[in-house]
Amino acid sequence: MIKNLIVILTFALVVSSCSDDRCHLETDTLLKAEMSVEDPDMPEDFIDSLSVYSPEWADSMHYKTEGEGNSLLFMLSPNTDTTSLIFTSNLVDNNDTITFFYQRDFVLLSTECGFVVHFKIDSIANTWNYIDSLKLVKNQITTDVQGHIQIYF
Repeated sequence: MIKNLIVILTFALVVSSCSDDRCHLETDTLLKAEMSVEDPDMPEDFIDSLSVYSPEWADSMHYKTEGEGNSLLFMLSPNTDTTSLIFTSNLVDNNDTITFFYQRDFVLLSTECGFVVHFKIDSIANTWNYIDSLKLVKNQITTDVQGHIQIYF
């Protein structure tokens, strides 16, 4: 009996010491912004001409990677309950701003990965210079599920 217990404890110690202490899980919480032009008077290359930035982020751009087609993947600010995105284009005179209002939930992902922030978008406000409408498709954002908004120009 004692011999079996020593073997099991030794095996448990060997297995636990093999951990590399690195995070192997997805830690980003992303909002997918899908954009489309509905106005026939808008220039064809309008979406290609867009620049997007946010006053909340020091590096001004806070999207992870460019999405496929006419979409971008944005990160919301984990420091506040709002994030504003400013859309500019050299093809039109005015800027548009979209502000997201949300709740944050800090979740321990794992010992190696630490805490991540999950978001629930409560509401959205925007200017109407060249944005025609918005549709919030998915308001929950976790490490497993992307949020999703559609922006129509």
